[in-house]
Amino acid sequence: MKRSVCLLITALAVTVVIFSCRKSIEYEPIDDGLILPSNAIESKIQAFKDHMDNNLKDGKTYSIDSAIWYSTAFLNYMYAIYDSALQNISCDTSAFSIELDENNKVEEALLEEAIEQMTDSMEAQYDGLQESTKHLVYCMVYEIATYQGRLDVGTVAVIGFGYSPNIYEEFGEEDYWYAILDSGMCDDYAPAYKGEKDAGEEIAFKILHPLITNDPIYRVYTVPESQVFITVDPEGYPYENSPCGHRGYYHHAQGSWPGPQCLDPDHLNFYLTSNGIEYIIDDMKPEGLDFTWIEIRGDILFLEDNWYEEVHLLDLTYAETYLTLTPASGL
Repeated sequence: MKRSVCLLITALAVTVVIFSCRKSIEYEPIDDGLILPSNAIESKIQAFKDHMDNNLKDGKTYSIDSAIWYSTAFLNYMYAIYDSALQNISCDTSAFSIELDENNKVEEALLEEAIEQMTDSMEAQYDGLQESTKHLVYCMVYEIATYQGRLDVGTVAVIGFGYSPNIYEEFGEEDYWYAILDSGMCDDYAPAYKGEKDAGEEIAFKILHPLITNDPIYRVYTVPESQVFITVDPEGYPYENSPCGHRGYYHHAQGSWPGPQCLDPDHLNFYLTSNGIEYIIDDMKPEGLDFTWIEIRGDILFLEDNWYEEVHLLDLTYAETYLTLTPASGL
């Protein structure tokens, strides 16, 4: 029987927990049970935006599921720049209450007011980052609870900031990183970096960079209701030719845990190859969805007979992605 002690939970991992626990939301729009293609999704969001911009409201109401879908889709479509390079992320959560009518519907004016409040919240987060390069990567609106006459929703906003053209290159000959615990680079190599990130976070950024590099023509966006979250333990992916016998970082030993392993650059670079974590990402990919995000968490697991495991758990996100020529608006 394994006893797991989680040693590293980053802000985005918390986001994954929130998302995976929320109520399943029905897609909007729907045509014969199938999600409409990209241009139809974009047209739906644009029509919603045009309706919001019209001062002459017609008393339209939205179901709870539709209100959540439209607010999420609208905010991502308007402000998120998924395909741009970033160096760090800032994750912020907020909560809002929306009044419901006697039929548990959300009136258009109240939904518009709530979206404005959500936008204000993201703007405050955005303005608080003292960086010249920053943008919303994506945001999520989810249901917290429904009461008589009231809907409580939460938002999670992920803002990318900072840029370096060199951080995404392969690990260099002196890039020895501690596996977990935000211990930074190993003391003998770069003690000044101790306590800043760890090997898992560095690997994740390098994997994400080609995914989020800016396309000069198209902007990629995703409506997060299509997202699927999968956690993978590399123990399930043995591979003889890998440094530690697995396609992701996995260390199994007996005795007292001495602290995080120091991983050398050859090991780290293997995880970036098509035989490493990329293999796991492709193997786990659900049909019809695209890989959109990875978060790598370090865990130490204490086993029977004085054995322990030190691993990188892979939180993978897949979703339907869409292309648009419409530029994102600045927060």
